[in-house]
Amino acid sequence: MQAKIREAINEARAKLDELEKSRDEALKIVRDIISSSGKAITYLLSGRHGEAELELSRMEESRRKLDEALKGYPELMYSGFAQSAYAEYVEAVALHHILSKKHLPRPSELNVHPSAFLLGVADLIGELRRLCLDKVRLDDIDGAFELLDLMDEIYLALRELDYPDPLVPGLRHKVDTMRRVIDDTRAMLVDVENRTKLRKTLESRGTNT
Repeated sequence: MQAKIREAINEARAKLDELEKSRDEALKIVRDIISSSGKAITYLLSGRHGEAELELSRMEESRRKLDEALKGYPELMYSGFAQSAYAEYVEAVALHHILSKKHLPRPSELNVHPSAFLLGVADLIGELRRLCLDKVRLDDIDGAFELLDLMDEIYLALRELDYPDPLVPGLRHKVDTMRRVIDDTRAMLVDVENRTKLRKTLESRGTNT
């Protein structure tokens, strides 16, 4: 009886040892993905497209390694740390698509779980706001409003989704945050637009006197 107990416990232990080893390996790769994603986004926002492409390529390779490391371990594949990494991956690749190809990629194109895709797309709002501010600094108000329209489209599409938090963890909170970011951005752009119109009117009157 004692031997049977030991055998049963050891079988469970062996499986968990294997799982822990895969988890440790995956965590290292996750850190690489998050690092490359952050760098790629920074480069994309600053117009350093060559460096962005390099980081995107590195991130793609890390993502393939993560897929391989998690293969056969669904409890790890759908864990918080893995889905966060996939969401970071989506955010960087989606931003690249929007800037270079003018469209949002589908989850099937990126081969990611729908929840990771939605969370990554939701995080795009912050990057699009930064691009809006850059347009304002360049006096490109029309371009800034185009980006605001894109932010609105993403928000309205995500707002329609009504899934429980365990299915798409954190999405509802992200959508609520998106609304505030968009409202603040719109108020800022309207204010800048009104100031610009007033300045041009005053300049025109000064020229005509």
